[in-house]
Amino acid sequence: MSCKLKEALDDLWGGIIRNFEFDLYKSTIKMDIVTIEKAIKNEYLLLFKNVTALYFSNPLLKNALKIKNVIDDEKEEEGFYLELTSISFENNELEMNLKVDNNWFRQYKSQLNFVIEVGDSALLIEADQIVINGHVF
Repeated sequence: MSCKLKEALDDLWGGIIRNFEFDLYKSTIKMDIVTIEKAIKNEYLLLFKNVTALYFSNPLLKNALKIKNVIDDEKEEEGFYLELTSISFENNELEMNLKVDNNWFRQYKSQLNFVIEVGDSALLIEADQIVINGHVF
């Protein structure tokens, strides 16, 4: 299963994220991805199920905010899009703990198992399943 999942995820590299939805009530993340391989357009629907952790990091956000107003009004003209640069399944899982003085926060630990690079950003997810175009992994 791991080998087939890796192959399925590798097909998504360099794709364009057309839609991203996080449903807090259903504990799901849905992504519509489009890739173009040898002049052939491929469409993918990713569905992460039983999502228990989601972490987004954009270290360049401060710089991005400076140009955001320019881009927002001219997205199509400027060719603005979100690129799914890479995506991987981490079998060993990445453990994430909040380092804070408040004891209440210490209960929130995550075993992140999906790493998605979106341009210069990172999206880390803990989920029980991923479904790609109807194929459950």
